Amino acid sequence: MPAGKFLILVLLVIAVGAMQSTGFLNIFGVKPNALLALLVAASFFVENLGLYFFLILLADAFLKTFSILEPELIIFSGLALAAVWLGRHLRWRPVFNNLILVGASTILFYLAASPRFLLTDWKIVLGEMVYNLALGALFFKVFDQCLGHSKAIFF
Repeated sequence: MPAGKFLILVLLVIAVGAMQSTGFLNIFGVKPNALLALLVAASFFVENLGLYFFLILLADAFLKTFSILEPELIIFSGLALAAVWLGRHLRWRPVFNNLILVGASTILFYLAASPRFLLTDWKIVLGEMVYNLALGALFFKVFDQCLGHSKAIFF
């Protein structure tokens, strides 16, 4: 990946991380996991796993509160890494794979990090999933336009 394109990804992670950590993206009490949606979409465009792992660590820096070994950070990072492998092995078009992975990652994050919240506040989780899906689709389209990915097929 050319350095300019990687710089675009780094700047996007920084911008989205800053917006997510300030509550700028909060709409009607629903705050998306925009960094997760961004990383899932980016997983289709970054060929080098080392560079992608750097993006995950950069996103983790915005989410880190006390320790690098917090369960939520490990879950977040694991889901972002799983997106790389799963996105390439699902048999649908990349745009659909992106949406499936963003939605599944949102649910799996809550299932692993806070299953009780998933059950008690399912309306918030559903709102966040819809929000994440919209952001994931937007990020995917932006990456497709800016990074030029020939395998991304739109209908």
